[in-house]
Amino acid sequence: LNYLGGGHFSGGGSATTDGPKLFGPWFLFLDHADSNEAVIADAKKMAAAQDAQWPFKWMNEPLYPLNRTTVTGQLQVQTPGPHQTASHAWVILAKPLGMGSTQAVAAVRRIFDARKAGHAGTLDPMATGILAVALGEATKTVPFAMEAEKTYRFTATWGEGRDSDDAEGRVTGTSDVRPSREAILAMLPRFTGVLSQGPPAYSAVRVGGERAYDLARDGETVTLEPREIEVFEARLLNAVQDSAEFEITCSKGTYVRSWVRDIAGALGTLGHVSALRRTRLGAWEEKDAVTLE
Repeated sequence: LNYLGGGHFSGGGSATTDGPKLFGPWFLFLDHADSNEAVIADAKKMAAAQDAQWPFKWMNEPLYPLNRTTVTGQLQVQTPGPHQTASHAWVILAKPLGMGSTQAVAAVRRIFDARKAGHAGTLDPMATGILAVALGEATKTVPFAMEAEKTYRFTATWGEGRDSDDAEGRVTGTSDVRPSREAILAMLPRFTGVLSQGPPAYSAVRVGGERAYDLARDGETVTLEPREIEVFEARLLNAVQDSAEFEITCSKGTYVRSWVRDIAGALGTLGHVSALRRTRLGAWEEKDAVTLE
């Protein structure tokens, strides 16, 4: 927030007590060329001075592992009133079922009358949960937010393979095999850690300049090269005969649909994602998210 006047921080808005309340969370970005200790001290003084109107939560470690910039703090502020808007901010949206990410971003952009908007990771229409939407100058920080770890809670349905690897796709195969809870638990270590994962045919990966999902919808056979991803933690939350509920924390580029497809194959069956919710993105959790309403 450019309250120092010396360009130490990037962001937008006013840091005065009589300024509008901004819709958060907001980041304070510290340039590596600055004197870290001095700028951090200034930021803490500002936080203390503005505490009554600008609740500030200091974080000692970066929110994300960044190269050029280090995130040094996060400003949690109040929801704007009917006549207060913030066009330079991150809005953490609880995306509803059935709405695409592009549609959701457009809706947030209209609400805040922002000139530009972007997001930090697509959620398919059938997915719900955290969609981090950047407005105005905050869009410059989207590449950094994209690097954040993500946590997903989802349901894998056994016995059917789908061309999209989720419930919206066409059935491509069936299996009578239903893995037991013990078999699933025994398989989890193989699907944790650094993995080579092939993205789904219905994905936003570009093939010859075109999106893979466009080619797949046109009936073309899409073969995508595996890529290295990392699953930091995988937990089995519940298991019944035809499905299982999981929670994983993973790196950028991880496709939950591919993870389910691959673990189903290793278990000797077929499977697809029938429900998916993103519960965390970096430091943002579900409690930080707001609805469009």
